[in-house]
Amino acid sequence: MSGPSGLLNLLKPPGMTSHDVVEVVRKSLPQSKVGHAGTLDPGAAGVLVLALGKATRVMEWLKGYEKLYRAEMLLGLETDTHDLQGQVVAQRDASAIGLKEVEEALVRFQGEIEQYPPAVSAKRFEGRRGYELVREGKEVPLRPIRVRIAALRLLEFRPGPQALLRFDVHCSAGTYVRSLCRDLGQALGCGGALAFLLRLRVGPFRLEEAHTLEEWQEAVRDGRAASLVQPLQVGLAHLPQVRVSWEAVRRAVQGQWIRLQEVRSLRPPPSGWLRLETPQGALVALAELRGDVLVPRRVLMSQEEVEGGA
Repeated sequence: MSGPSGLLNLLKPPGMTSHDVVEVVRKSLPQSKVGHAGTLDPGAAGVLVLALGKATRVMEWLKGYEKLYRAEMLLGLETDTHDLQGQVVAQRDASAIGLKEVEEALVRFQGEIEQYPPAVSAKRFEGRRGYELVREGKEVPLRPIRVRIAALRLLEFRPGPQALLRFDVHCSAGTYVRSLCRDLGQALGCGGALAFLLRLRVGPFRLEEAHTLEEWQEAVRDGRAASLVQPLQVGLAHLPQVRVSWEAVRRAVQGQWIRLQEVRSLRPPPSGWLRLETPQGALVALAELRGDVLVPRRVLMSQEEVEGGA
């Protein structure tokens, strides 16, 4: 018997890799596929969204969400990983840095910016993970990436030789807070490194609603794992929705195109991806709007489910 399909909002503890968390959940559901929708560094904690079962087929549509983080960083310190997990490469006295300088620096990093990702990261460089190349002693071909910092909100500043900053950052997918701390430290002239990172939100998934691994394992033992899993539509709510007749659903699960005249409710953009649903709102497939037809690309409903629901 297969396990539940959908999205699981987990609270990743510090000290585990995102892959470690996936493996724990996968072992508890031996018949299910499991993946994650965005890596968190081992030292970080917070929201980690897992895709279970059929949800793994639409992972690429779950990874573009904006994120909200709470970060603590130290000034006057630089490491080779831009956080406290790495080796210290430089230290300077940050006592001269005041609140005014910090606030002015934060303003400079809001909006569209370019940043270099850390060499020690899960980001792929020419097909290889950055941390793999570093372990092999190879040079990582770093290139700047364009990201968007929607907001930087300073929560606390404690001046001193190794000053502490605590702030919230609302940013686009692909933003490295470690790199942001490095760049902030450089802008202030004293260096900086991330001390701790907590992910508060990934799109609609919030920290307040996240489940611990212990809660998940207890639910599996009690036979109520499905109660912790959210419907896939929750993670795809940013895509326009279209509902079609059961006859069109039958054709869609076979990969056949659907003409717009058959759509019962239509709120699509001029082009792009949409959620194709039954008359009752059950998710059938992700479809691409091309001209006057909908082309099913990721079919998520089986023929048996169609016959049972029609």
